[in-house]
Amino acid sequence: MQAVAPDTRINFAPPEGLASLPNGFLEFLDALHREFTPRQRQLMARRAARLAQAHDGTLPAHLPTLVLGLALVTLANWGGVTAAQLGVAASTTVDRGAASAVYFSIYYFAGAAGGYLPGLAWERYAWGGVAAAGWIALALAATVLAPGARRPYG
Repeated sequence: MQAVAPDTRINFAPPEGLASLPNGFLEFLDALHREFTPRQRQLMARRAARLAQAHDGTLPAHLPTLVLGLALVTLANWGGVTAAQLGVAASTTVDRGAASAVYFSIYYFAGAAGGYLPGLAWERYAWGGVAAAGWIALALAATVLAPGARRPYG
């Protein structure tokens, strides 16, 4: 697939109503054109490179796939948060405020790590690294939570 190059020419043919334009308007327009055309080309080249990555399979190629993945992650996140809050409330009858404080401290720390570490994984290993980071986080969570699954709360 070939990127479309922007037209770098300005048509200096006198437009209809030129007399009503302020003095120096065309010079101002030419200066803007010279200033922003290199940036426009840079953005178009970046877009073409990202599109090539998508066609190579290193980025989600289809919007429905991406939307489905985001919806599943969101569903799992909010379901897990609700279950954890209910579990914290049911885990103790004394000093529930301290239990909630510990939970929310862990929640925000893990949220910060969950927002930062996948970005590092993507920079180094692309989407495979992001998926691996997710599986590692899931395995760590299962390891931490598995001993508590044996005893009932209440």
